[in-house]
Amino acid sequence: MVDHHHGLRANQAIALELADGRLADLGLVRPAVLRSLLRRAVLGVEVPWGLLEPLLGAELWLRAGEIATGQVRWEGKP
Repeated sequence: MVDHHHGLRANQAIALELADGRLADLGLVRPAVLRSLLRRAVLGVEVPWGLLEPLLGAELWLRAGEIATGQVRWEGKP
């Protein structure tokens, strides 16, 4: 898990920004709690990675979907 801590430390600002994303907008996460977990992970404190990683993955997935939807133009069937 050392890699996880180092990766979060290197990308702390971006990771903390994810806490205020789409999942928070939908009321599925509490941003303050998620930011607290991320800060602890940055410091090397053991955190529940089994909960944290899926949250970050879901947030990134939602954002990627929004970007892709704006770039894809649907056309009628051939």
